[in-house]
Amino acid sequence: EYMQEGDRLVSEIEANSQALMEDISDVFYQVSDIESFMQAVEEAKDLTAQLRDQADEAISEFKKIAGLEGVQDYKDYADLKVQAGEKYKEMLDTIDEFLDEMTDLLESGTADEEAINELVQSFQTEIEELGSEMDDIESEAEALKEDKNL
Repeated sequence: EYMQEGDRLVSEIEANSQALMEDISDVFYQVSDIESFMQAVEEAKDLTAQLRDQADEAISEFKKIAGLEGVQDYKDYADLKVQAGEKYKEMLDTIDEFLDEMTDLLESGTADEEAINELVQSFQTEIEELGSEMDDIESEAEALKEDKNL
């Protein structure tokens, strides 16, 4: 039951993550218009806060499995899902930090194309790394779920 609820929440998070990526894209397209940019940042940060809450909820469901007796395979699966959830929250933190840094850069009045590109490149590298780590953990969890018929 906890596993099903946790998995359901993860599916919801995945759907909402797509909306977040669209919001992040909007941020990039609004760089030349500070007002539109700030609106796009606010929308993206609202969504990261919502996703962080959903991730905490999913993690909480998976952690409930740890207290159960005699279900080691489920505990192993839940532990992996908790690790993936924590990695996901790191990604959300990275997104928020990027949005803050981009806002600071644009508000400083010294934002040139090179500085913006450097910040974007750094952000993309970090997000790809975290995403890859999270995908590896998720793959391991899914393989365990399939192997053990959970």
